[in-house]
Amino acid sequence: CGQCSQDGEVFMAACKDFQVRLYDANSWRPIKAIHARHVSWAIIDVDHSPDKRWVIYSSWSNYVQLCNVHGDFQIHDALDFIPDAGRFCLFGIKFSPDSRMILGGASGGEMYLYDVDRKERTLRLDAHEDDVNSVCFLDNTGHLVATGSDDNLVKVW
Repeated sequence: CGQCSQDGEVFMAACKDFQVRLYDANSWRPIKAIHARHVSWAIIDVDHSPDKRWVIYSSWSNYVQLCNVHGDFQIHDALDFIPDAGRFCLFGIKFSPDSRMILGGASGGEMYLYDVDRKERTLRLDAHEDDVNSVCFLDNTGHLVATGSDDNLVKVW
């Protein structure tokens, strides 16, 4: 999967070799390569924080991986979403507009909210009858979100 940052300056690609690569979208010059951890099958989703400091990615794991974009050393934190299910995947992940929260849509129909500063899950909600494949914040406040699911519904929360 691939995605541009909100300002269109950075393109991020999750590759089959378990690398998340960041490129300058104007020159296609490589910025950074992150070796993905705890990937059981593939990197499922990626997002770039609006403040341009962080990248997150998910796989078939209880964790979303949080990595720094800039700096001399690499931060690579595993954020535990503490699911109730044995086999778990966050199919859709998005940073909030202020980069402080992560919204996740999961196998099993749940929606999650994770506080990046406090490093803890703050919400788990049975949102759909089937897997939640896509999530997004609908406004700049971060108070309005949408989820899309295999149950053929899009819900606004």
